[in-house]
Amino acid sequence: MDRYVKLKDIPEYFGLERGDSVWIASDVKRLLYSCIEHGDDTDLNILIDSVKDIVGPEGTILIPTFNWDFCKGKTFDIRKSPSQTGSIGKVALKRDDFRRTAHPIYSFAVWGRGASELVSMDNRSSFGSKSPFSWCREHDTKNVFIDVECQHSYTFVHYVEEMI
Repeated sequence: MDRYVKLKDIPEYFGLERGDSVWIASDVKRLLYSCIEHGDDTDLNILIDSVKDIVGPEGTILIPTFNWDFCKGKTFDIRKSPSQTGSIGKVALKRDDFRRTAHPIYSFAVWGRGASELVSMDNRSSFGSKSPFSWCREHDTKNVFIDVECQHSYTFVHYVEEMI
């Protein structure tokens, strides 16, 4: 973001609309420092709630909660394995209104119209035709990048690679 935007105003800043499916990728450190500098609240629930308010129950929110411990031989526990992809995912996993998809590496905290479909997926391929990544393509999901560069956070490209 090129200017200071309050947490509650971020969905409007990115042009989100009612009914949108939204994937939020973020590194919120600088954003939260800016909030402190401006005397604003730093509770990431404000951001999550403002996205929910804009997209409404007919929209869908996906927040990466990826965890690579499974690759090291550790068991994935959908309720206990922590998100290794940032603060917003960690906050979403603590909320009762978000549910987690079941893939042991590429899971998402999800809310909204598509949440039930997403959490019921049994995708063996991380990026295959029956994965959340495919769902995102089929539902024209918007990507919101908050202070991250595409080359470090655009995991969706692996879905494209697998489909080609």
